[in-house]
Amino acid sequence: MRSGWYGSIREFLACDRENWIQNLESHLLSSLGDVASRSNRTAWLNSHRVLQDQLGQLASRRADVGDWGIVFEYELPRERGRRPDVVILAGQSVLVLEFKDFADTLPAHVDQVAAYARDLASYQSATHHHSVIPILVNTLSSSPPAESGSLWITGAAGLASCIERTGVSIEPWMQIADWIQSAYAPLPSLVRAARMIFRHEPLPRIKQAESTGVNEAVTAVASIIEHARSRSERHLVFVTGVPGAGKTLTGLQLVYTLTLAHDGDRPAGVFLSGNGPLVSVLQYALKGPAKRGSFDPSRVFVRDVLAFVRDHIGPDSPLPPEHVWVYDEAQRAWDADKVAEKHQYQMSEPEMFLRLGERMPEWAVMIGLIGSGQEIFRGEERGMEQWNQALAKMASNWTVHCPSLDAQKRLAELFTSAATVEIDETLSLDHSLRSHLALDLPSWVAALLTGDIAGAGSLAPTIRSAGFNLYITQDINAAKEYVRSRYAGDEDARYGLLASNKDRSLPKFGGRNDYPIQKKLKNHIGPYFVDPPESRRSCRQLDDVATPFECQGLELDFPIVCWGDDLWWDGSKWAIRDPRRSQEPDPYRLRLNGYQVLLTRGRDG
Repeated sequence: MRSGWYGSIREFLACDRENWIQNLESHLLSSLGDVASRSNRTAWLNSHRVLQDQLGQLASRRADVGDWGIVFEYELPRERGRRPDVVILAGQSVLVLEFKDFADTLPAHVDQVAAYARDLASYQSATHHHSVIPILVNTLSSSPPAESGSLWITGAAGLASCIERTGVSIEPWMQIADWIQSAYAPLPSLVRAARMIFRHEPLPRIKQAESTGVNEAVTAVASIIEHARSRSERHLVFVTGVPGAGKTLTGLQLVYTLTLAHDGDRPAGVFLSGNGPLVSVLQYALKGPAKRGSFDPSRVFVRDVLAFVRDHIGPDSPLPPEHVWVYDEAQRAWDADKVAEKHQYQMSEPEMFLRLGERMPEWAVMIGLIGSGQEIFRGEERGMEQWNQALAKMASNWTVHCPSLDAQKRLAELFTSAATVEIDETLSLDHSLRSHLALDLPSWVAALLTGDIAGAGSLAPTIRSAGFNLYITQDINAAKEYVRSRYAGDEDARYGLLASNKDRSLPKFGGRNDYPIQKKLKNHIGPYFVDPPESRRSCRQLDDVATPFECQGLELDFPIVCWGDDLWWDGSKWAIRDPRRSQEPDPYRLRLNGYQVLLTRGRDG
C-alpha cells in the first residue's frame, strides 16, 4: 500500500504507538530506501501526541468521527519523496495535514501543504469531486485556528476546533484502501515526460494536459504528414503556444510516434533544436537503449540544428534519411547575416530548410514549433516573416498549415507567398502546462514586461490562488532557505538560480554569471537539470547560475530569478543600459525577451 499506516480514526485511537511507528519506519525504508532518523521519529511522535489528544476530543463530541479514515505518510505516486504527513477522509472532505515543529508560520510550510492539496484535487481520481482542505499544524504554537484563503493554520491545541470549523459533513466515506489505491496522474516535467515517451510508457491522462490540446495537435500533424506522403507534396506546419504549453513535448511525441509506426529501416522524423542546452539535457536524460531495438533514442531523435545544417544543407551534401523535420522555436531561426557568419551561406535558416525540402525525393514536411517572445540571440529578431520570404524563393508549391492567431498576431495572414494556407486551430496550444493550474501566468509576465503594472497586479491574486507562488526578497539566503525547506525530502523536485547574462551585479551577492562560468555550465547542463540532489552539479546545490541561454525551453519546479542591473524600472517604463553601445539590432527587445524566459521557467512558483 502507498502509505505508512491507514485505518479508521477509531482504530488509530486504539492502536499501539510502537507498532504504529514501526509501520512508518518500514514504509520509509521500502519506498525510499531511507532508514528513519531521530528527527523522523521525533516528528512522528509529536504528531501522534497531538492527534491522539485532538481526535480523541473530537470523537467524544461527534459520533461520526470514529468512522472517518486516516492515512499517514501517503506516498504520491510517481513523485518520489512527496508524502503529506496525514490525510483525513471525513465525509465529503479530504483534510490534508502537515505538522511542523515550529512556533511561527513559515511561507515554505504554507505552500508545501497547499501544493499537496492542489495536486490531490487535480490529479487523484478519488478526490476530484470532494472538498480538499489543507491544514498546517504548528506543534509548538498556541495560536487558535485561523483561515487564510483556502488554507487553515493552527497550533496543536486548536486542531480539533479547526477541523470542526472547516465544515466537514456527517456522511460515510468510501473504503480507505480504495482511496489510497485510486489512480493518481501527476503532471510530468518535460524531462520526465520525455523519458516516459522513450520507454514506451503512456503519458498520464491529465485533464489539464489534455485541455491544452497536445494530443489533438499531434493527431492533426500526423494526418498532414500522411497526406503529404501519399500525394507527394511539400507542407510547412506551424504549432504555436505560450511558454510551457507543451510544444517541445508535442514535437517529441510526434517524432517518436512516427518512427515506431515506420515500416522501413530509416527513421521517419527528427527533432531539431538550436537550443543547445535543451538538446544536451534531453540527450542526457534519455541516454541508454529503448526497450525495442538497440539504438540510443536520444541520439536518433533529438539533434542539434547546427549539426543537421552542416551535414545536409550544402547543394552537394547527402540528403537526410528523414522526410519530417520538427524545428523547435522556429520563430528564432537565424537571419541570413547570422547564417553567413556561422556557415558561409548567404541565406536565412528558413530558406535553407525549404531548399532542402525541395531537394527531398517526392515529399517533405517541415514542422515549426513557435513560442512568442523567445528571441534572445542576435540574429533571431526578424522572427516569422523570414519563413514567408523563404517561401517566395521556392520553385515548388508549399502548403502552409497554422492557427489563425499567434500571441494575438494574425499569423495566417503573414504567409502571402504560400501556394495554399490552411487554418487549423488545433495547432494552437494556448495554456501553459508548465505552471500547473496558473493559466494566467503568461499574461502576468507579459503585462509586467510591457509596463502594465496595474494589469499584472490584477492578475497576481488569481495566480496565487491557483497555487502558483510569487515572492520577492533582497536576501538571497532567504530565497535559498525557502526552496530547501519547501522541497525537503522531495527527490524529484528541481530548484535553482537563474539570472540574465547581462547582469553585472550578481557577484556581489555570491553568484557568478560571467562568460567563463557559463561556458563551464554549458558542458554539464544535463546534470544541472537531471542529476539527483546530492550531485555537486545539480541545480539544487544552488551554486551554478543558469542564464536564458541555458534554461530556455526547460523548467524548474521553483526557480530563484536573480533580477539584475541590466533591466530596471525608471518610474514609468523599463530601461536598459545605453543601447547605442550595443551591437544588437534591438537590445531592448532582447533584454525583455530574456526576462520573459527567466520568469516562465517555474512549475510551482
